[in-house]
Amino acid sequence: MKLKLKRFTFFFLIISFVIVTPCLANNAPKNIRGVIVGYEFGTYLLVRTTKKQYVFIYTRTSPMNPLPEAVLPKPQQWNFAVKPTSNCDLSFSFLRFQMPDLRCGNENPQEQSPPEPPHPVNPYPQLRFINEAYRKELDAISDETKLPCYDLDLNNTKPSYRERIASGVVLGDDGMPIPDFEVSVGFASEKRGYLYVKTDQNGRFSIPVFENFAYWIKPGVTFVEGQKQYKPTFIPKKTAIKPLVLKLEYEQTIDESVRWSNFG
Repeated sequence: MKLKLKRFTFFFLIISFVIVTPCLANNAPKNIRGVIVGYEFGTYLLVRTTKKQYVFIYTRTSPMNPLPEAVLPKPQQWNFAVKPTSNCDLSFSFLRFQMPDLRCGNENPQEQSPPEPPHPVNPYPQLRFINEAYRKELDAISDETKLPCYDLDLNNTKPSYRERIASGVVLGDDGMPIPDFEVSVGFASEKRGYLYVKTDQNGRFSIPVFENFAYWIKPGVTFVEGQKQYKPTFIPKKTAIKPLVLKLEYEQTIDESVRWSNFG
């Protein structure tokens, strides 16, 4: 009897090992090669893999450090570093149909607004961008088709988008740090900034940026044409960023009255 019990226990352990091992493998990080077919900026990507399969990738990009939107529609092949998303049951109908407009009920039935006329639904309304080269393929996919879901590891995705930190201090005219002062940042190729933060009690700030892009950074958040703006400091791409010292120095602006007189 003792011999049989030992054999049974050994056999049970082997079965348990065989069952658990595939589950661990499914949660392992992986790489997916493919092109971006559509996206909702800063939220998710629809990717066509080199194996002609469509997958759904959550970008979950930090509002403090978005990719420039011009990068996403480029017809380039990406090597996405991803992990499977847990509890994701996403069918293709999510991308194809308009999401319901959830509104609170009217608490005062006396003040009901007239019903709005129906609006035509744009194809794939959940996507801000669609690559038209793949439209026929997308239209042929069944609504019930399940999309594999992944979370993106942008730091290990190629083209490389590793982060670096731009940090420094804002100084006033007296050379002293200024607490609670706005600092704005933008891509060097664009005039308008995409983010501003405030300095801490010691006048210091810290902003994550990607190493593959050049940026400008400056005190203040004024972008009105003709108004005085503080001088920006430029951050080249693919370089280590030394501690920054931002001073409240105005950049030279063109007199608007002189400029417009050239057109009169």
